[in-house]
Amino acid sequence: MTTPGNERTHDVYLMAGKPRFRFRNDNRGVTLTDTHIAWTADGRADGAPFRNIASVALQQTGSWQAPIGQCRITFADGYTLTLFNADAGGRRNAQQAVIYREFVRDLHQRLAAHAGNIRFTAGLPPGRYHVVLVCAVLLGLICFVGPLALLPFTRDLRTLGVMFAGGMLCWPLVSMMRNNAPRSYQPDRLPEEVLS
Repeated sequence: MTTPGNERTHDVYLMAGKPRFRFRNDNRGVTLTDTHIAWTADGRADGAPFRNIASVALQQTGSWQAPIGQCRITFADGYTLTLFNADAGGRRNAQQAVIYREFVRDLHQRLAAHAGNIRFTAGLPPGRYHVVLVCAVLLGLICFVGPLALLPFTRDLRTLGVMFAGGMLCWPLVSMMRNNAPRSYQPDRLPEEVLS
C-alpha cells in the first residue's frame, strides 16, 4: 500500500529483538519512508531512522527443500529486526515470498542513499557456512562414495539406486550452500538467489 510522502507498508512477517522460538508469529507489517523504518512487534510500535542501521544481511534458512528467505537488519545499538518470506507458522509461503521480495527491493532502493554507512552481506556467517559445508561434504561421501565402494563387493546394481537416491537427497543442500556462500553486495545489486 502506497501513501503520501513516499511511505509504503509491506505486510511481511517479522521478529524484533533477540530471536526466540514461537509456534505462531503474528507480528507483521513494516513501513518504510525515505528516511525511516517502522514496525509493531508484540503490540509495541517501534522504528528507527536509516542512519541508525549498521548492517543488512540476506540469507536462506530452514529446510533444504523449502528454504525460508530472511532479511536481518542490525542497528547501531545491536538491536535486530528480522523479516521472513514465511507465514505466521514459519512455513514457506508463495504469497508471502512475493511480499518479502517487494519489501527487500524497496528497502534497498531507499537505503542506497545511506549505503556508505551500512554493511550489506548475503549468505550464512562464515563460521557457520564452513561447518555446514564440512557436513555437506561428509554427507556427499556417505551418499556417493559409500555405495560406489560397496558395488564391487556386493555386485548388486541396486547400490546404484541408493547412490541416485543419495544424490536426490543432497542436491537441495548443494543448491542452498551455493546460494548461502558468505559475501558482500551493493544495495543496487541484490543477490537474487537468496530472495527465494
